[in-house]
Amino acid sequence: MKDLCVILGALSASALGLQVNVEGDVCKFSPWECDEFTDFVDDASGSTDNSGIVSPTKYSIPQQSENRGNSKLVCPSIDQPDLDALEHRAKQGPVKVKHNSVKDRSAKTPKRILLFILMAPYTGSTGLSSFVATSPQLSTLCSAGTWACEGTWILQKRPKSGPLIHGDRWSPDIPKDWNEAVHIYSSIWNMSQSVMMDKSPPNIAKAKNIYDQLKNTGEEVKFIMVTRSPCLKKVADIAHMRMMIQARKDLDDDSLLHLRYEDVIRDPYANASKILDFLPELVSIDPSQYGLEKNV
Repeated sequence: MKDLCVILGALSASALGLQVNVEGDVCKFSPWECDEFTDFVDDASGSTDNSGIVSPTKYSIPQQSENRGNSKLVCPSIDQPDLDALEHRAKQGPVKVKHNSVKDRSAKTPKRILLFILMAPYTGSTGLSSFVATSPQLSTLCSAGTWACEGTWILQKRPKSGPLIHGDRWSPDIPKDWNEAVHIYSSIWNMSQSVMMDKSPPNIAKAKNIYDQLKNTGEEVKFIMVTRSPCLKKVADIAHMRMMIQARKDLDDDSLLHLRYEDVIRDPYANASKILDFLPELVSIDPSQYGLEKNV
């Protein structure tokens, strides 16, 4: 049970009810779209009309008028994880994919799937990646020995032909050729696996190029985006939040699974099921284990 708490960073009571200063047009829960800084749209829920069209639920952010000038937001309460229930569930073993999901995808699934984790820095990307990496069908870039198994450092330092990333590794247009980047990663990934993963935070600025370039050459590309409320951080990085918002707009629903960090913390097993529904090729996920190699 200790591993579960360490991996997912179970929330403490002190994390609740924080007030945060946020500037610009980004609200509490990125990448939900904001309108004049007082509303946000939750694209993970909504209502369905008679024609079957889902309309996202729109909420108002609780703000007192005297706080409007400095944009001080009053954060909502966030449910704590039930550690006793999680410990009980952990004893039952990993979450396994539904048999029908594998059968439905088997006929049309390509030889490999490229999976990119989209999370801002210091929002739990290593924990989430370790969570996904417990799949017996997933390969990471950990054997390269880079920081937190991130591919961005490989592209910056490793290639014999010269680095693919020069200068600002957060530039949306670097590297210019993602097929070449994947070719370099392929010398590190275990290509006998079904899913190949990279969890580099700068990819939140590059999601459109990653998707467009790799899709154009016939690759199957998937993204798991996890957003975290700035209510749980003392400093809200507006630039990264805007990158996440843009990535959400640029990617289609079939290629993207959007999860909320708070939900993953509260019930990692339910969210493991969501990931397996989205990507059944992973076969199983065990939230009680640490999936990344120990050179993180």
